[in-house]
Amino acid sequence: MYCSKCGAQYAQDAEFCTVCGAKLALSAPISQPLAGYCPQCGSKATIDGQVFCLHCGTRLSALAAAAPQGGMQPVQPAQYVQYVPVAPQAAAPPFQPRGYVHSEKDSILRLIAAITNIVLVSIAGLIGLSMLAVSPLGFILLVSLAWRVPMTVYSWGIYSGRNPNTTTFAVLDLLFCSITSGILLCVSGKEG
Repeated sequence: MYCSKCGAQYAQDAEFCTVCGAKLALSAPISQPLAGYCPQCGSKATIDGQVFCLHCGTRLSALAAAAPQGGMQPVQPAQYVQYVPVAPQAAAPPFQPRGYVHSEKDSILRLIAAITNIVLVSIAGLIGLSMLAVSPLGFILLVSLAWRVPMTVYSWGIYSGRNPNTTTFAVLDLLFCSITSGILLCVSGKEG
């Protein structure tokens, strides 16, 4: 509720305005709003040439002419901007995520498979480097990284949705990289 004298907002059960001290009409609409105030809700017009009330949306100029004479002066309407209707655009196509989408269960299985590959490739590389000077087994471990590193990168791509999970890759991962990650990729859903 707003005071009809000064436009200040007051509580619904108040009898006098806390700003100007005027006696308030209880639960009655504002009968004679002041110039610059909305005749419907009593809020103050804050913009020069304001046509609509910012609080209740009432057209200020239309109600100003219809309001009883006394305390209300008509508000000057602002210059209107002519809006040109725009032809409706075609509906946007439904959202299609990029990459291969998989369930939460598949995501967890693929993440574990990728992490297993990363850990085992790292261990094989470290052991191969440490054994390189001692025995030829270190050289064999380092040569095996030639196919294990690309397979690990590809398995991370499967987890992140860039690469499809296929049965062929799952079996190759099982044979050449890690039994654990290969089984996890076999259990996970396939895209191709």
